[in-house]
Amino acid sequence: MTYLGVDYGLARIGLAISESGVLSKPICIIQNKGDKKNIVAIKEVITKYCGSMSDIPLCIVVGLPLYKDGNESEMSCEARKFGELLARDLVSMVEYQNEYLSSSTATDIMRGKKGDKSIDAVAAAVILQNYLDNNGGKQ
Repeated sequence: MTYLGVDYGLARIGLAISESGVLSKPICIIQNKGDKKNIVAIKEVITKYCGSMSDIPLCIVVGLPLYKDGNESEMSCEARKFGELLARDLVSMVEYQNEYLSSSTATDIMRGKKGDKSIDAVAAAVILQNYLDNNGGKQ
């Protein structure tokens, strides 16, 4: 099974992938230009990295912004809405993963490297890796 990690933000959406279900890697960011354009862009990314949409079983893991105490934040509703949109339009299974500290971890990983916009893709990889580690790459 192929996994797509999503770090949803109002300005940018970070994407990461795991084809093995063991290790995630950041792939790109897309500018958040509204639901329809976002879906088209994500389909293009999936096709580029995985081949035809119809040829691959896909699990999409959306980062869920939670507070330190585990309660949902204001952005949690937005992330859930986006996850539901992905599930419907991409006909894929969607899971949610607590993304608490993922941006901080991504910043630590990227420290000293150029291209801070890629932090969103690295954050998506952190989210996806946490999911894979916690769920054993369900297949």
